[in-house]
Amino acid sequence: MAFCFFLSFFGMTITKRYRIWVLTLLVFPIVLWILPADFFDEGGLILCPSRFLFGINCSGCGLTRAVMHMHHFDFKAAWGFNFWSVVFYPFLVYLWFRWLAVALVKSKLPDEEWMNRFHKKSRSN
Repeated sequence: MAFCFFLSFFGMTITKRYRIWVLTLLVFPIVLWILPADFFDEGGLILCPSRFLFGINCSGCGLTRAVMHMHHFDFKAAWGFNFWSVVFYPFLVYLWFRWLAVALVKSKLPDEEWMNRFHKKSRSN
């Protein structure tokens, strides 16, 4: 939803913002499927503060790599990176479908400008 908030600075209506959000939600999984499953495996960048500062793996270490392998149906490699991916990936898929459903419904709503015109007309009668 932060993406939609960012677009509000450009003067876009809510409907247009949700249409862009729908497009983003549809394109994101496709991009992840186009990327190879090992795209995040050999990255030199350490994002985990626990691993970066103390050299200790936290319970979330390897989750990005595991989710990427789950997305490519490589369950054995995903389990090897982080066993929590078995729980986390289905939750992400559920969130994705939920966000897509909400965005699709809200993208079909009338524009704010139309609603404002409608309310002005109804108030003048």
